[in-house]
Amino acid sequence: MNRSYLYLLDALPDEDGVNIVALSESEANIPLIYRILVSVNPKATQSILFGDKEKIAITADFAEGLKKLESYFSKLPQKYKTKIEQVLEYLRNGKQQYIHLECAEIYEMEEGKLEEQNTALIAELSDIDKAIEKSLEQIKNGDDFDLRELDMAYWQAYWDSVTKPIEADGNDDEERAKTKAKDYKTARAVASIVIFVIAVLLLKLFHRR
Repeated sequence: MNRSYLYLLDALPDEDGVNIVALSESEANIPLIYRILVSVNPKATQSILFGDKEKIAITADFAEGLKKLESYFSKLPQKYKTKIEQVLEYLRNGKQQYIHLECAEIYEMEEGKLEEQNTALIAELSDIDKAIEKSLEQIKNGDDFDLRELDMAYWQAYWDSVTKPIEADGNDDEERAKTKAKDYKTARAVASIVIFVIAVLLLKLFHRR
């Protein structure tokens, strides 16, 4: 299933020697929590997963984005307190300068060029306060979909090991990123071949008629 991916970086994606720390991923969705985290000084940047030179990812100020998320969390009902504390404790261990969001797989579920969709998402981030207000109202009315990612199962360090420090050098996560990129390119190549074969077969069928 197509996913959005969240990372910490110690440098911008196009700089040499950038260390990557995987944070979280979510299926078929760009969660509000992710959008809040990348809402401060967001920049369109190159993907660290898919090798495209186009700017189809978003990199932003991690420390300020975390403050924004803390503000949102502070307005949530008390019943979410334990989960909020777990997520914040995890994120506060991050010492990297940048937070990085990859949404190319989600963009591919929609029509339009990936880079254009990425630009549109950055524009939406300028109205993140409105999205937060809407979310708080929905939660008040019993719809807590925006809080799905409060479950620690969505956060990478919890999957790997609760003792793995988030400030690790990121070598394992760089290998994961490379593997995702390779798998993604393979899937796109296979899809292109399938589409070509179907087109040829349809063309032959048309000529027979």
